[in-house]
Amino acid sequence: MKKLSYLAALLAFLIACGGGDADSDLATSSAGKTSTSNPTQAAATTTQAAATTTQAAATTTQAAATTAQAAATTTQAAATATQAAATATQAAATTTQQDSKQMLSVVKVPPPDFTATKGFGRFTSAEETAFAAAVSEHFYSADIRMGISAAIFDGQNLWSGTEGFARENVPMQVETPLSVMSSSKTFLSALILHQIDEGLYGLNDRLSELLVGHSGYERLNPAIISDATVEELLLMTAGHADKDTSAGGRNLNYVVTKPNWVPVDTLTLTTDMARSPGAFEYSNTSSYLLGLIAQYQSQTELNALYQSELLERLSIQAGLRPVVEIPDNMALPHADFTKYGGAPGWGDLTQMVPLGTPPGYKMDYFEQDGRLAWSAAGIISTPENMARWAYELMSPNGTALSDASRELLTTSFIDKPITLSGNTQKYGFHIAQREYKLADGTMFVTHGHPGGGGGYGSVLYYSPVLDIAVSVVANSELGYQRGQCGDFRAGDYGNPLVCAARGLFESVTSNR
Repeated sequence: MKKLSYLAALLAFLIACGGGDADSDLATSSAGKTSTSNPTQAAATTTQAAATTTQAAATTTQAAATTAQAAATTTQAAATATQAAATATQAAATTTQQDSKQMLSVVKVPPPDFTATKGFGRFTSAEETAFAAAVSEHFYSADIRMGISAAIFDGQNLWSGTEGFARENVPMQVETPLSVMSSSKTFLSALILHQIDEGLYGLNDRLSELLVGHSGYERLNPAIISDATVEELLLMTAGHADKDTSAGGRNLNYVVTKPNWVPVDTLTLTTDMARSPGAFEYSNTSSYLLGLIAQYQSQTELNALYQSELLERLSIQAGLRPVVEIPDNMALPHADFTKYGGAPGWGDLTQMVPLGTPPGYKMDYFEQDGRLAWSAAGIISTPENMARWAYELMSPNGTALSDASRELLTTSFIDKPITLSGNTQKYGFHIAQREYKLADGTMFVTHGHPGGGGGYGSVLYYSPVLDIAVSVVANSELGYQRGQCGDFRAGDYGNPLVCAARGLFESVTSNR
């Protein structure tokens, strides 16, 4: 996913690239011109004076007429000035409205207070025994593993359980937070639909309209980040390629280590030309652009939006990397070091030393990975909170969205199947629909989103038939191992996370 290759001259590069540019307007003025007149020459004779007096009387009459005309002209000028002032005021108001939107900076905030969830009922004893057995069976079937945490929620009853370790010699607990990776996309689509409900924009509005004046967006190459509608971004049919972090190098090092990072920086890692819209292509670039829209249109930072618009009223605990500080009890990520630019070995990615790292340099793994994840894969939470979130989002009894928005979300799937996490699924507004066969032969449909990479793995499912939600998260990449369920030859690929989730659903159906 991400190989970090650090340059020996990184410091000099950061200094060279760290300067901002500003535009300034030059105002010019010209001096006013002064006019002079020659004095009137006096009359030479008395006879001429009489004639002059007569002429003066005529001149006085003409002057009076001129004065009246001047008064009328003055009145007209005053009216014109008043109209001009009104026009200027309106123009100033329009300019202020356009200029009021700003590209937001990132300010670190404390993490949520992750605790065990209380206040819900319990499943039957037989069901809870079966839940624990399913999670344990499929976790220990994995060849390489660290820890796992799982939860199931039906709107009234909540069960959760764990196996293994959060970090070396520290057992996984139900309150231990983990990164849920691309299961984070369900929060993003919910927020976008909520903002549409609020009238901020619509599905057919385009990037060029919604990010006008966004200095970071307007610097992006339009041949790479082509104009797209909100709907195309949600469906991942905009034609945008995903970010490329495979080769490492200057751009990647700059993005993950630069001071004062802002989300649009990560979009510079997308380097392939955009294709024509219409065909599905899984791309975190689309998720990043949706995150920019949500922030820019509301003028509120994305994590704060999640809290105020979605999570606080549901009493659900979740936070967005790299904005939130990492909790002290965070489950640490584990994976094959060679996938992430390290020497051969398997273990805690936060302790990995990338090949080519300058002597003495300390990698901040969570900060750097969080910059690459953000709106696409940046949520940290617990399965208890995630199962409740999936229920509140997709159940008819949930309250995360309006009825109309929930209906739009759960019916947004494109007819043409796609391959996601090795399985045939249908994709919708940043959620997937999957159909598979349970052990008793029952065909089963779920809505949700998988996640994996960066030393974690996640599955998030909601069953419309059972009205039950399941979350299973691991702090190793169990999603890349073959599990003990499903029919691989028939294209029904089950990794240990998927198998544990199936086991939870099957435990309900077999005990009711």
